[in-house]
Amino acid sequence: MLRACIVICVLILNLHVIQCSKILGYFPTPSISHQVVFRPLMHELAKRGHEVIVVTTDPAFAKGDTPANLTEIDVHDISYKNWEAVLDTHNGKKENIFQQIVNLFERFTSTFDLQLQTPEVKKMLSKEKNNIDLIVVESSVRTTLGLGHLLKAPIIQFSSFGTSPSHFGFFGAPSQPLLYPTPLNVRIYNLTMFEKIFEFVKHLTLDYLQRAMYDSDYAMAKRNFGEDLPPFEELMDKYVQMLFLNEHPIWAHNHPVPSNVIFMGGIHQTEHDALPQDLKTYLDASKHGVIYISFGTNVKPSNLPPEKVELMLKVFSTLPYDILWKWDTELPQKPKNVKTSKWFPQAQLLKHPNIKLFITQGGLQSTDESINAAVPVIGIPMLGDQWYNTERYKQHQIGIQLDIHAMSEEQFSTSVKSVIEDKSYKTNILKLRTLMREFPVKPLDLAVWWTEHILKHGGTHLRSPAFGISHWKKGGGGGGGAPPPPPGPGRGEPGGPPRGGGGGGGGGGGGGGGGGERKRKKKPPGGPPRGGGGGGGERKKGRGGGGGGGGGGLWGGGGGGGGGPPPQGVAAGGGGGGGGGGGGGWGGGGRPGGGGGAGPPPGGKN
Repeated sequence: MLRACIVICVLILNLHVIQCSKILGYFPTPSISHQVVFRPLMHELAKRGHEVIVVTTDPAFAKGDTPANLTEIDVHDISYKNWEAVLDTHNGKKENIFQQIVNLFERFTSTFDLQLQTPEVKKMLSKEKNNIDLIVVESSVRTTLGLGHLLKAPIIQFSSFGTSPSHFGFFGAPSQPLLYPTPLNVRIYNLTMFEKIFEFVKHLTLDYLQRAMYDSDYAMAKRNFGEDLPPFEELMDKYVQMLFLNEHPIWAHNHPVPSNVIFMGGIHQTEHDALPQDLKTYLDASKHGVIYISFGTNVKPSNLPPEKVELMLKVFSTLPYDILWKWDTELPQKPKNVKTSKWFPQAQLLKHPNIKLFITQGGLQSTDESINAAVPVIGIPMLGDQWYNTERYKQHQIGIQLDIHAMSEEQFSTSVKSVIEDKSYKTNILKLRTLMREFPVKPLDLAVWWTEHILKHGGTHLRSPAFGISHWKKGGGGGGGAPPPPPGPGRGEPGGPPRGGGGGGGGGGGGGGGGGERKRKKKPPGGPPRGGGGGGGERKKGRGGGGGGGGGGLWGGGGGGGGGPPPQGVAAGGGGGGGGGGGGGWGGGGRPGGGGGAGPPPGGKN
């Protein structure tokens, strides 16, 4: 009996060892609002017995105090020093969003590059070659894909917010910007026809910007991960198993996604953290309640327009409420009811019953924390996804959106009073919290389960058939469409995306029309230039030829027509699909579609 018990114990221990893996988490962005999203998963994996190494700009533990199975590599100083310059560009002007995006992408790459040169990171990567079972990386930094090649390990990408249209598209999810707007959409509701067209232009421009920065990103990755580094697309296909999004499906417009994209909004929310005693005393003692104001971790409040700061302080001085304002320097001439600090425990603070209103820049973590605490909001967006989030405030009727550059004293004062005094805002955010916090499985448990599933089985069985397929293949049929153009800039205006050529012929179909004209004396009313018409298809062996695709206008040519009738006396086969339309101006080079397959021949013969 004793011998049998010993055998069982040994088997259990061996099973535990088999299930425990070595996991590297690498999160390069120097922003605490990003880092707090990644921590819970890494810490929970360590608690479950996995050996976890985390490269982070904001360690959660003091040196020497990390719990068992967790190693933190601190890259704080070099990262924040490099990131400092990007903070000065966050000025709240929505027309500057593309420049902000370029600045962010450049800093993502340069910050990661600097981190890879530090002795601690170099030593770890050298030591752990061929020892890592799984890598979890920040998805917004595409150069982290090189870690998969270096360490020969599968990757889970993890976003602290949503993701871009092209990233959704790579995983096989639809990326139509009006049906499924992504966090970089500035406007998403009640759009005029012109505004809808402009959103499409921005959608395509974002894709172009990412492609335009490809060469510099790839050069940096090759320098760090070897000259034999495959292109990023191949790295995605070979190593990336799954994408985690710190977003709730409701907030993401219930975007349909394949099985390897997992929404887990609220993963960083905790229920039991207590407020510091001095702050709790302050909040408890407030007679009329407290307004909390913060512009997040990526905006310096001292860089706000001085006249707007003065305007807000003037309004605050007239209110009966106490004000807590996260401020990075000394705030001169502040009223008696305004208290400032460089840092507040925001998530815990918002849960205090005396908080009446949260004035926020509209970052996703701040938004999520306000919903979790059921505190109505005023959103004053400054960069990135903040216009998208504050648009959602209006849609869900949980708050008001203001433009800091257009905001007047009267508008600000009226908005503050309205959100506090109109109880519908509180009712609506309580309802939204109920909807967004009713999980069959808690986000952290879901993340852990999928991580261990990938460790055991990989993730290729979860891929959509559209995973990694470019737009030209998704749009084409099964026949002989022309291949896509080679990567790189095409011909076009200086500084702008390339214009496309005409559509090629599909299998059994006619040739596409010529490219749209650069300039037209007469434009179609209310719309962009159209491409040329498609040529007729040739009938071949019982198949009617499909119509040729339209030529490339601004938005690309039209699709080819269906197959024509067969010659007299010949049994009908399927019509060959028409050639796809040529790529339009903002869409890049022409991407002809494939021809449709032929129908069955007479008697089932080939």
